[in-house]
Amino acid sequence: MGIMVLFSCVSMKEKVPEFTVADYDAMEWREKKQYVEAIRQSEPDAVNVAIMEKAIIDPEILVVEAFLIAVKANRYQSYKEDMIHFLDHPNPFIRWRALCALQELKPSWEDLDSIVKHFNDKEWLVREEAFSLVKKFPEEKKAKKYYLTILLHLNETNPDVLSSVINTLKWYEDERTYSYLMQRSYYAKDEMVLIVIIRELAEFNSKSVEKRLLALHNSHPSLVVRNEAGRLLDKYF
Repeated sequence: MGIMVLFSCVSMKEKVPEFTVADYDAMEWREKKQYVEAIRQSEPDAVNVAIMEKAIIDPEILVVEAFLIAVKANRYQSYKEDMIHFLDHPNPFIRWRALCALQELKPSWEDLDSIVKHFNDKEWLVREEAFSLVKKFPEEKKAKKYYLTILLHLNETNPDVLSSVINTLKWYEDERTYSYLMQRSYYAKDEMVLIVIIRELAEFNSKSVEKRLLALHNSHPSLVVRNEAGRLLDKYF
């Protein structure tokens, strides 16, 4: 007796229903965050434009952060003004994410004033990114509108932020940077701050820098500083 087996076949070419804004609205916030972070389109389609507009005002701060991540990853220039607006957000990580996004966009000369305000931000990540972002403005390298302002921040006590300050000062290619950096090496009390300074100084490769490194290598009370000074002497001199 034969047995007939029936197969119900679904065509492999059957179209999968498109994701809609309604589908996004039905998600809980964690799913929304994951979806927005994963957007990878050089230009967002109509659905993702609508979703981005929702994410930017979402009451859940992590969804807003996902929006900023998507802007950075896809370099969405159309959201540049929104990034400037987010620089005044009360959440420091939102301010930081906005600055990170601006690194991948094309800010205008007028935007620099909004960025400079964050040289004194309470959050060190924000300060670090703000100083670094100055280098996005070729007009500033010539005008040096904020050079002296940045120079005053050589007294920064966070090593990561100080490194950003020094790198930006060196970007200006102003002769004054070297002398002020040398002076700062004599007043740095924190060993990690001093190490940041001498690493940057060593790249100037001058006799006075060599002399300073020798003095630190021979007599600084910190073994870490002495070792780093010795390493820099071997590398540059």
